[in-house]
Amino acid sequence: MDPLDRAGARRHIAAMTMTRAELGVTRRAMLAGMAAGAVVGARRARAAGAEAIDAIRARSGLGAVTGFAVAEAGGGAVAEGHQADLDRPPASVAKVVTALYALDRLGPGHVFETRIAAAGPIESRTLTGDVALVGGGDPLLDTDALGDLLAEAREAGLGAARGRLVVAAGALPALAEIEPDQPQDAGYNPAISGMNLNFNRVFLEWEPGGAGPVLRLSAPGARFRAQAPSIAAELGAAGGRPSHRLEEGREVWALAPASLKGRGGVWLPVRAPAVYAGEALRGLAAEAGLALPAPVVVAEAPVGITLAARASAPLGPMMRDMLRYSTNLTAEVAGLSAARADGGAAEDLAASASAMTDWARARYGLGRARLVNHSGLTARSAMTAGEMVRLLTAAQGEGLAGMLRERPLRDVRGDLAPIQGVRVLAKTGTLNFVSALAGYVEGPGPRRLAFAIFAADLGARERIRPEERADPPGARAWARRARAQEQALLRRWIALAG
Repeated sequence: MDPLDRAGARRHIAAMTMTRAELGVTRRAMLAGMAAGAVVGARRARAAGAEAIDAIRARSGLGAVTGFAVAEAGGGAVAEGHQADLDRPPASVAKVVTALYALDRLGPGHVFETRIAAAGPIESRTLTGDVALVGGGDPLLDTDALGDLLAEAREAGLGAARGRLVVAAGALPALAEIEPDQPQDAGYNPAISGMNLNFNRVFLEWEPGGAGPVLRLSAPGARFRAQAPSIAAELGAAGGRPSHRLEEGREVWALAPASLKGRGGVWLPVRAPAVYAGEALRGLAAEAGLALPAPVVVAEAPVGITLAARASAPLGPMMRDMLRYSTNLTAEVAGLSAARADGGAAEDLAASASAMTDWARARYGLGRARLVNHSGLTARSAMTAGEMVRLLTAAQGEGLAGMLRERPLRDVRGDLAPIQGVRVLAKTGTLNFVSALAGYVEGPGPRRLAFAIFAADLGARERIRPEERADPPGARAWARRARAQEQALLRRWIALAG
């Protein structure tokens, strides 16, 4: 969709909006279809040699906490379902909604721009005024791109500066993390800002030293490497978990010596990404012979002349990669930006996710959906398998299947077991004691099924102690059972489809 055709977009949504009465009729029809489909499905399953649902549920032991549904994606009757109206956290399957929302409200050609600007005149290569690093929210900006921006600004005449280094980060709200109920050192739970760098992560390296491990933090790229003076690392208590604190304007990570054996490295989340990006630019500038002061973060960019600009990849390919690689920062940036473009509240994730939920309810009839962020990194969001199948059926004409990664088929032992002419294109979602899979089964021939499988033991999640969040007891075994259940259901539906 052309990003300027906002009126057309609203007309399109209005044409597809269901009344509350229509939603109720649709929901009752879906459930009735599932009940009837279960009877027909049992007969067909016996004929096709497909494993019985009761056997699949008994083997996994997860039937009570699982909801699933499968339907002909062309709009045919629901084939079968089990607790398809059960609210479950979709985990990263929520990114499917985010991708559709962002593409609809922003358009597939939308880009995020980052600039270096001069707030003042440049004479004899000296700027009398501020150097401004202006963020547009680009979630994919890395140190190499920052180095290229600086080189372009230098070519445009920036040789010295007599003012401040300001970082304008007000394109998006400043949020310290996506979800508080995660391990402190989880690199997939970074901060969000209008100025992002390296997925808002810093790289920690260590090597043996005379008094213990020697720690170094940096912002590396493939061609440029910047230092990260706004972040420090130190040795913490033996046997403790990594911890993070703010101290005298700096982020400080404390790490247990036992976790730093030999040589190694790991990405850690950054909580003040605008400062981190500004310090990275300052370090790259110093290496190029341009002295800049410590960065100052501001909301709005000062008036000035653009010296260098970099546009991100278009939103279409960005959303495809977001679904395939499940990048949380990309999802949150896309959702927040779409909510702002839609005129809705976007000062935090809850507000923007609420706007996205309202859009999904109007567009696809998801009356039960309740989303609190855009990445799915939370157990507080909820959807039903039946409603997810409804969305997948409606969205197949929007190119969704082509954005999803192909998933392997496995046999009951877990070994790869591809089936000639059959592909599974789906989005996965995983949290501790939560497993979700939703997408399409294509083939044989032109046939396509839409399916969703949501399993979650919320009681087990509530019993996780804070110190166990990185690897709770029983979570890995539970996940294996959930994935085996998903594969068994896929094999059953493929058998039923012939």
